[in-house]
Amino acid sequence: MPSLSPRPLQFHGKAMEFFRIWAVNLVLTLLTLGIYSAWAKVRTQKYLYRNLELDGHRFDYTAEPMQILKGRLVAVALFGALSVMQNLSQDLAAWATLAFMLLMPAIIVMSLSFRLRNTRYRGVAFGFERDFKSAYMIFGLPILLAALYLAVLVFLGPQSVAERGETQVDPSQVMIFGLSVLVIMLLVALGAPGWDWWLRKFISEHARFGTTPFDFNARLRDYYGLYGKVSLIAILLFAGLFLFLNGAGRLSADMSDPQAFMKKMAILTALPGLLAWGWAWARLNTGRINLSLNGLSLNGHQVRSRVTTGMMMWLYLSNTAAILLSLGLLIPWAKIRVLRYRASVTGLLAHSPLDQFVAEQEEQVNALGEEMGDVFDVEVGL
Repeated sequence: MPSLSPRPLQFHGKAMEFFRIWAVNLVLTLLTLGIYSAWAKVRTQKYLYRNLELDGHRFDYTAEPMQILKGRLVAVALFGALSVMQNLSQDLAAWATLAFMLLMPAIIVMSLSFRLRNTRYRGVAFGFERDFKSAYMIFGLPILLAALYLAVLVFLGPQSVAERGETQVDPSQVMIFGLSVLVIMLLVALGAPGWDWWLRKFISEHARFGTTPFDFNARLRDYYGLYGKVSLIAILLFAGLFLFLNGAGRLSADMSDPQAFMKKMAILTALPGLLAWGWAWARLNTGRINLSLNGLSLNGHQVRSRVTTGMMMWLYLSNTAAILLSLGLLIPWAKIRVLRYRASVTGLLAHSPLDQFVAEQEEQVNALGEEMGDVFDVEVGL
């Protein structure tokens, strides 16, 4: 087996440069009532891609603003129609939401195709096979669960009782409503890890560089293990906080001002609670990043990611504090920090020189011809 040579990613973007782009984009987008957002997206992506380097060469983003603007107009029209229907009738809004969800798999596939087709490395474009059938199979389960939830709300929810003019609530209907919601929540919780793995596998194996498809080798049990561990630790942490507050409540009964004491205890436990929630979210997020990237390979070249929970949590907390204190002005700085860190712990383990592989892809793409986009191959910014 040939030895694998590491090829780390490097990000060269600077916060001040990106701030200038971000500020101009923001002002022009506001002045044009959102129309300039398509041009802003292209400027932003070009800057970020062209500052990302692998093996001495940088990526590029080749989309045209008008292509993105078409997608934005479609998104505005869809959300506008949905908003109007919500004001007319709850039932009509529910059916419109269901119809919108049925469009989502096709929209996601077209957006992935657009994004990858406009991403290049050393002149060779990435691509995505538009497999609508598989996309609808993958998104069929969450769409079905969402449809069931909407049906429960429409026919059994409190609003449905009010619309029927009933003055008394039927206890059996309340019980059925609660049990239905509980079953749906359990199905979501049990199915989320498997669905996450299935979605990652679909996206990865339908993506390609030139004419070579990516491979995805992450295991389903690793996703269930990640979700299970994070859920268990989060439950234990919040159970500990609950027991602490419960004990404080019993102790306050013997005090002269129990309400003031409980307020102090609530404040004291708020920070640990937020930290526990932040840790659980960061652990799940970093675990998903590492699983999805470490399971990815291209013609034997292995992608590697070593994102750590502690560092990501520190970045999230410090970035959030900086953004709040600066009233949003440090958003570009925060984004550059995260991208620089993500690039520093991500790379490629190459089993052969990348020059040879890229040259082969250039020859094959030139022989087959560039894939042409069509009017439906747009990015819908949802």
